[in-house]
Amino acid sequence: MSAIFRRFAELCMEETLLIRKTCASTLGTFAENMEKEFIIIDLIPSLKLLISDEQDSIRIICVVCMVPIVRALFKADWVLKVYFPKALEAFNKDTCIE
Repeated sequence: MSAIFRRFAELCMEETLLIRKTCASTLGTFAENMEKEFIIIDLIPSLKLLISDEQDSIRIICVVCMVPIVRALFKADWVLKVYFPKALEAFNKDTCIE
């Protein structure tokens, strides 16, 4: 997977504006289909590079693509923080278990 993202990182540094725009617009799609550790290792460096681009249009696209990235990063943590305590509480209240 890292070899693919090394090539993707190279494309993020391309001089051609259209290629950088395309890279920026695919960040969210990649994040939706990746595991958390790969997002951090492979995707975030490309995001940092593109979000500091000199072109406003690329920076705007990156902001829009950050929503699925954040959602993918915190999905598992949110589930653990919200549902695990509720399940544990329900388990403790269960009168069948004694």
